[in-house]
Amino acid sequence: MPGRWRPHSDDGMKFQKFTPQFATILDLAVQLRAGTQADAILLVMDGPTDWSQIQQHIGSEKVLVVADLAEELAGAKEAGLTTVVLEMEDSPVIEKLTQALLESVGQELLEPGARVIAVYSGFEPGQIDSVSFLEMEEHLGRLTARDLR
Repeated sequence: MPGRWRPHSDDGMKFQKFTPQFATILDLAVQLRAGTQADAILLVMDGPTDWSQIQQHIGSEKVLVVADLAEELAGAKEAGLTTVVLEMEDSPVIEKLTQALLESVGQELLEPGARVIAVYSGFEPGQIDSVSFLEMEEHLGRLTARDLR
């Protein structure tokens, strides 16, 4: 994508570095989930990462790992994480978050009224830098998973 920096592995795959900043933000998301009694953490990735590091930081938390392409989630399922593929590479992050919520409800990974802690790259592509608390009740509360499909 022009103008968008993303690290790559040796095979050309984009790679999301698991930096100390990423670890701290993920730890804060776990604390925020507990404090708000949110149903899950939604982790929007720019590529594969060290999935075992994510597992260490989330413990038994319900985490949905989201990315634009299935290849960007390589290894996540094997690490025991639930994945959601968006196929929205050129979309703004707010649209990706909305679609991730819709897909998660449609796949019955979340209830339509779920509360979610979203962790994503909001300002600097390739770098996890943002956390948001999202309540779906207002927009999706009356829809069932069948309606969304």
